[in-house]
Parts: sequence; structure tokens; C-alpha cells
Amino acid sequence: MAIQFLLFSFLVLLFNNGASSYISSEDLSNSLAEAPSYNNHPNSDEQNIFSVDDYGAKANGSDDSEPCRDAPTALYFYHCRHLKVRNITSKDSQQMHIVFSHCHNVEAVHLTIRAPDWSPNTDGIHLSSTRNMRISNCFIGTGDDCISIVNGSRNVHVDNIVCGPGHGISIGSLGSNNSRAHVSKVHVEKATLIGTDNGVRIKTWQGGHGHAKNIHFEDISMCNVYNPIIINQNYCDSKIPCYQQDSAVAVREVVYKNIRGTSASDISINFNCSSTVPCKYIKLQDISLVSPDSFTSRSSCINVINSTESGSVFPSCNA
Repeated sequence: MAIQFLLFSFLVLLFNNGASSYISSEDLSNSLAEAPSYNNHPNSDEQNIFSVDDYGAKANGSDDSEPCRDAPTALYFYHCRHLKVRNITSKDSQQMHIVFSHCHNVEAVHLTIRAPDWSPNTDGIHLSSTRNMRISNCFIGTGDDCISIVNGSRNVHVDNIVCGPGHGISIGSLGSNNSRAHVSKVHVEKATLIGTDNGVRIKTWQGGHGHAKNIHFEDISMCNVYNPIIINQNYCDSKIPCYQQDSAVAVREVVYKNIRGTSASDISINFNCSSTVPCKYIKLQDISLVSPDSFTSRSSCINVINSTESGSVFPSCNA
């Protein structure tokens, strides 16, 4: 079974089982590059594994014949099954770097992703409607989320990530334009966030429906992170002010365990939850987040019900 490998900015590549291709920037003028024939490949019965080396245009995102209308995503995987993506470096994508959409049983390991901290919408790894995914041992620094997980994604395991600069590791945004969204069974552990705008974040729009639930953040180190722990059910990324609405994507069953380090702001834990659909069953365990200057910090926990704390938690939502 072939895998379609989409590079929206320039060309479509079809990779068969065991196929490998080398693409340089000189190939970008071609509209289509073909992988070796599936039938002629000696390892055609083996697992789908491919590599792309040294792909990239050192230019302004357009060729001489047909300029880009929209900023391109660097790598886009769509409807892939049993996929392994390894040892790839993506640098200075004009929009998202690597997207997995409607994929199942995926492993992404040893990826290096870099973009300037001022570059908008350059998410490192973006998941949409993707299930049974592992992201491991990655170095990500961008102008947006290092990892973003949105509607339809579940059973996602993230471990051993270094993130910074960027907007942190995010669930969402969810529920924009009064839409329905579901994300569940996400486990993030052994991550280090350095100088990011956010640490671990859940962000939902007012007016949405659905849930973000069964989410676990554990063994995470923060270094000068502006919002180390944040839930924002009043997210509004719009030039027009967002008005108050009665519905929201429900956020519940979220665990924060063994999260330590320094906050670049006075508020280290910020739960800005909905007044109509409050956050429920939030658990804080063994938390230590301080301001690097004053060695103090505080929490802001609004519209949170049925939350619990165990071990040493600083700053506490119960203070």
C-alpha cells in the first residue's frame, strides 16, 4: 500500500513500501517527483519507511512561474496508517512544519524543528483527527505552538520534548465558530520548556461544544516560561472582540504532576475557565513554580470545581 506524501507548496510525492528519495532545492521547479516503482522494489512487502533529505527552498516561498497564494505547510501526512517519521529536520517553514491529519498508529521520533520566535502560525507538530500517536525525542523551537493537538485526536503520547522558543505544548484551540470538538487520552511527560510564552496549555473558544478530557501532564521542567500551566476557556484569537456565550468545550479530568521550574510572570498557574461550563476534576500534584526574581508566584483559578491537590503544590489553587 502506498503512502501519499504531500508538500503543499510545490509537489506531491508518492512513496511506496521501502522507497527512499533524495530531493534537493533544485528539484522544486518540478511539479511531480515519482518514487521508485512499488512492483519493482525488492522490499515491497516491508513496512512503509521513507526518508527525505535536504528538502527546502532558500527563497521567498514562490517560484518564477506561479507564486504561492497561501503560506505552505512544509510536510503534510493525510490518512496514513502505521507510519514512522524519523530523523527529519524542518527549518523556517512559512506556516506549520509537520501536520498529521486523520492518521492512525503513527510514530514521530528524533525530529528537529526550527523557526524564528517572531514567525506566526509556524506550529512545530500539529495533530488533527489523529489517533494512537507517539511523539518522542524532539527539539522544537518556533513562533507558535511546539506541539498542537486539535479536534478528533485521541490516544496521543508525547515524551522527551525540548520546546523553546514558542507557545508551548497545546491542546487546542478547540470550538471556534461554535463548532464541536473532542480531544481525549493525551499524555505528555518528560518535557522541558525554555523561554516559551506558555508551558502546557488547553485553549478553547466560547460557544463551542464537546470536550477535552483525560489529559495528563507529568515530569515537566519549566525555565522562564510566561504561563507554565494554563487553561483558557475564553480563548479569542480574533481582531474582533469575542462576546460572552452560554456554551463551551468542557475541560475535565486533567492531571498536572511533578511540574517544576521558573515562571516569567507572577501567575504560574492560570485557570481561566468558563462561568457556564466550569473546569472539573483538575488534579495538581507535586508542583513547584516560582518567579526567578522574587522566588514567589501565585495562582489564578477561576470557575474550577471538584479540583484536588496532593503532595506539595506551590502556588496552590486553594490559597
